[in-house]
Amino acid sequence: MEKPLVDYKNVEIRQGNRVILQNVNLSLNSGDLVYLVGEVGSGKSTFLQTLYQEIPIQSGIAEILGYRLNQLREKDLPKLRQKLGIVFQDFKLLPDRTIHANLSFVLEVTGWQKWAAINQRIDEVLEIVDMKGSEDKYPYELSGGEQQRIAIARAILNRPAILLVDEPTGNLDFITGKSIFTLLQHMAKEGTLVIMATHNLYLVREFPGKVFQIKSQTLQNITEKIYVREIKD
Repeated sequence: MEKPLVDYKNVEIRQGNRVILQNVNLSLNSGDLVYLVGEVGSGKSTFLQTLYQEIPIQSGIAEILGYRLNQLREKDLPKLRQKLGIVFQDFKLLPDRTIHANLSFVLEVTGWQKWAAINQRIDEVLEIVDMKGSEDKYPYELSGGEQQRIAIARAILNRPAILLVDEPTGNLDFITGKSIFTLLQHMAKEGTLVIMATHNLYLVREFPGKVFQIKSQTLQNITEKIYVREIKD
């Protein structure tokens, strides 16, 4: 039986003295497309931050890619993060560098040394996100949807086992948002575990996955309710 990539058992998550989530039980596998939904401020982004240890786990058992998070040694944190792809709400692209330079920078700092290999991998990821030909452009020359695609390309450069995506369609129009969901669904079908925080229930219904709602400090599996339309936008 395949070991889960993410396995949380009776986990409590805090920020300072404030409890964000309690009694979290979650098991996720390769190829899962997972949605985190809930009101603004409910804790979706906070939960994602525990996965890459920006916010520590307070209690319970939390494992990701074989690492026990509340026993993680400081020297092992970079190793864990190199196995994750993270797409932030605000893209975090370097504005004074071309798209090629944005992507090559990530590969260089993670140990890639040969320019031929770097250029080949950049070509591959730009093909995946349908952004070939943008290599010499700067982020400000791209639309919001195009910048989001580049942010996804950057996140998958090192072939992560898990892709974490925070509100990928928050500032995008419907058609562009749909294209982003299509891309992320494709990545899940290729075997990546995709965990996405989103408020867009319409697109969640159009691209089925596992749906968890954060509400009243709990994480609830509402997959069945979503797909029989018992929960409304």
